[in-house]
Amino acid sequence: MMNLAISYSATWQGWAIEHWGYPLTLTADALFGLVCLACLPFMKPRARSATAPPPGAAIPEAIEP
Repeated sequence: MMNLAISYSATWQGWAIEHWGYPLTLTADALFGLVCLACLPFMKPRARSATAPPPGAAIPEAIEP
């Protein structure tokens, strides 16, 4: 996933720099990053299912007798 993110970022930034120049491209990139950061407080973890073991619990199959 990281390679994909780097690839599409380099592609759109290269296009944007050619058309708009560095200052406007970096401004757009910074504003998009701030929008993403502003969305973080509204995200919450998924509900845990009733059958899922608690985090850090030992897996019975992994314990050798």
